[in-house]
Amino acid sequence: MGGRAGDIWVRSYNRDHYGWSPYICINRSLTDAQARDDGSPEPGLVSGAVLGAWRDAVCLGHGQRWTDVKAVRAAGVTYQNSTERPILVSIGVGGGAAAGFIYVSADNRSFVRISAIAASGAPSCASFIVPPGHYYQISNWSGTIWSELV
Repeated sequence: MGGRAGDIWVRSYNRDHYGWSPYICINRSLTDAQARDDGSPEPGLVSGAVLGAWRDAVCLGHGQRWTDVKAVRAAGVTYQNSTERPILVSIGVGGGAAAGFIYVSADNRSFVRISAIAASGAPSCASFIVPPGHYYQISNWSGTIWSELV
């Protein structure tokens, strides 16, 4: 398995189909004793605390809150999701004079265009997920809303 001290690794058992699943690390802060419901050394018997930590780590929106970041964000600037969880970015676009685009990158070098912002027309919105450690940039943004679920 490998990992760091304090890692909690679990696997599930399905006797009808596959047997034991591979191990997955679901928490990097609880002790092994905190993870066990019954004190058993057998992996896979996890407590509500571990399941809660797993839910917090993988369920977008759980334990997160919306934050208005308009005052600290600007078009054409690259931002990084420095959290350990995915974030959701939501912008209100006002149909500026020129088209804009939303870009994301895993390495801050190779950006992928994931959405376009219309050059004219009725105001609309765009939302996108930024994985942990990834970068994003919005070009030619002229909206009134820029919020992040962090």
